[in-house]
Amino acid sequence: MFWRRGFEPPKSVKADAAIPRRLYENSEARRNYLAALRSLLDMVWKEDQLIEQIDQLQDMIASHRVQKCFWTQRHTESFKKFISRRRIEILDEIEGGKSPDWTLEPREMTGEIVKIGDSDSVFSLEWKMTNKTELALLPSWERGRSK
Repeated sequence: MFWRRGFEPPKSVKADAAIPRRLYENSEARRNYLAALRSLLDMVWKEDQLIEQIDQLQDMIASHRVQKCFWTQRHTESFKKFISRRRIEILDEIEGGKSPDWTLEPREMTGEIVKIGDSDSVFSLEWKMTNKTELALLPSWERGRSK
């Protein structure tokens, strides 16, 4: 990617941009992020279901593809391996309350930031179970409309 040579980013964090970096550097935001990550792994990241869906989609489009080449199958298998391994990779990094450090230094600004105004805002998310297997994140401005 665009990272310095030798930097191996954590699997559980991508904090290269300014806002994710600032949030991840905040201890409370980091704890909340890691708790949400664990919840998503427990409640949403269902490897068998994701892989089954990929197989179903492949079957559905197989007869409509112009080229039936090895490239498509190879990349599909690679994606399925990613799905199968991701939970373990992430849990290895955050097991026992640990949190990986994001050690990449900020990139140099290529332009100029011009202030155009001020904002005094609050943003929050609410976890809501819509049924036993479905988890929804509702931004604060959507909560009133979703009822």
